[in-house]
Amino acid sequence: MSNNFKEIVNELDKWKQTGERVLENGTILICKVPHIAPEAWFHIIYPQIGTTAINEIEKELSVSLPEDFKEILLITNGLNIFSDSLSIYGKRNSYVREGDEAIQPYDLVLHHSEVKQFIPDNLLVIGSYNWDGSYIIYDIKTNQIHRCENYSSKVLNSWANLKTFLSDEIKRLAALFDENGIEYDENVPTTP
Repeated sequence: MSNNFKEIVNELDKWKQTGERVLENGTILICKVPHIAPEAWFHIIYPQIGTTAINEIEKELSVSLPEDFKEILLITNGLNIFSDSLSIYGKRNSYVREGDEAIQPYDLVLHHSEVKQFIPDNLLVIGSYNWDGSYIIYDIKTNQIHRCENYSSKVLNSWANLKTFLSDEIKRLAALFDENGIEYDENVPTTP
């Protein structure tokens, strides 16, 4: 497991000073943001999944997941960060609508399946931006990460790899919010 990815995810820890809750299933909720909703959290880090769950995802997608994306899933089964500004998808284990069990990652298989008819086979939808619904796409051939228009493979931004993408985006988004998870200017897009 890569320490680089752990270090990137640990960048979100600085908001723990304003509150943290760990759910029974291991999901970490960081920085309560009642200005968004009474039970909203600034960052949600889902518990890791194992190789069996990763194999299930690959079987459902009929795709071998890239090694660095597997590394992320072995650290966190998805992220919803900066008040859902950026989401990395994972394996959803429950569709319960109430209580702590309802706090689940966006489903990687479901979201990729909804979009796959609009993108080439070498592209895998691994996340999204809330601001405009644009997708985070992993190019399996080049290991590049792209931000693409919703239901399209039109590239809006690109990063050399998953590590660079996560590192750059966490730093960029961190500059848009204060220590309480309040956006400095709600009119500034949270997309790159």
